[in-house]
Amino acid sequence: DGGKFEDAEKWYREALKKTPNDEDVRMDLALAYLSREPADADRAIAEFNAILSADPKYEKALQNIAFAYKEKGDQENLVKTVERLKQVNPENSALKLLAAK
Repeated sequence: DGGKFEDAEKWYREALKKTPNDEDVRMDLALAYLSREPADADRAIAEFNAILSADPKYEKALQNIAFAYKEKGDQENLVKTVERLKQVNPENSALKLLAAK
């Protein structure tokens, strides 16, 4: 149900007004954007980039932004991000999924 994600997005945006540096809430907001139908990859990417600007090696954000780039069909940024993810954790379980076409 798409309305569930929209409700969650509203809640997460309100929470970020109170605690703008809360990476967990920002991550959940980005995942809500990515999980809706259709996915809003651009908004998800913007939120993941906000997290990564504060913590460039945040593995979960790198992993999820890579999936957002894959969803969007942005092969160039997908490849760059997968390389960054490999540097942070070469054993990340998502790497195989991200490599699949």
